[in-house]
Amino acid sequence: EELSDQVFVVEASLRLVEYDEEYSERLEIVNGIKSMSLR
Repeated sequence: EELSDQVFVVEASLRLVEYDEEYSERLEIVNGIKSMSLR
């Protein structure tokens, strides 16, 4: 049971990292659009 719990945690954290990267990329795009429209 402990082993499967560890695997679940690792998979969940990997998914969070992937989601984080996508999210930060979108933030960069949004910030880029904002700074462009401010000029």
